[in-house]
Amino acid sequence: MKQINPTMSSRLEALAQKIVEGSGRVIGSVIHIEGTGEDFDINTRAEHRCRELGFAIGSMCRDEPRGLANAHEISHIAKWRNISRQDWCQLDGVLLSDDFRCGRDAYIVLFEDKGWGHGNS
Repeated sequence: MKQINPTMSSRLEALAQKIVEGSGRVIGSVIHIEGTGEDFDINTRAEHRCRELGFAIGSMCRDEPRGLANAHEISHIAKWRNISRQDWCQLDGVLLSDDFRCGRDAYIVLFEDKGWGHGNS
């Protein structure tokens, strides 16, 4: 398996790979965000950066991935556990962190293209 980002934990690497394989998507870029480790600092920084990039962000649920989609096309994204594998292909990317509350790192993983119709087998 090709390493996605050298600073990403092995758990997040495996999770990103699972999402890529399940959706039939290709990773276009990864943006690393660093935080202080204080309560919800990494979450606030990551959400701010995603909004700057024009993305709507899925609801937070512990350390699960959060879906990203063009905010002009989609206004609400469900919690990860409520998004089916078939719907993964409709996302523009995912926001990952080992700990959105007290973590020091988050990653915006963006896909190369809209994957409409991929991963629906």
